[in-house]
Amino acid sequence: GFGLHFYRLITGLAFLAVAYGLYIHQRWSLWLYGAIVLIGLFLNFSLAVIPAVLVIFLITQRKFFTPGVLDKYSEKIFNKIKFEYESIIKKDK
Repeated sequence: GFGLHFYRLITGLAFLAVAYGLYIHQRWSLWLYGAIVLIGLFLNFSLAVIPAVLVIFLITQRKFFTPGVLDKYSEKIFNKIKFEYESIIKKDK
């Protein structure tokens, strides 16, 4: 019915966005593609294995992609967590 057509429309638009982001080397497209594949792994594991391998490869090659606003924000958060974790470990010693 309508739900299936709507799902296909949303998925198609998401994959067009991923293709465009990969073409212009933007890192947000890797995370969007990863989210789509993660959902696919839950819905149909056997069909999502090959795209999952591709996502893993692309994430290992992420230095070739331009970081976006969310990447810069997440790096700040991860660095803060890492700093606090290291300070806690130093206090224990």
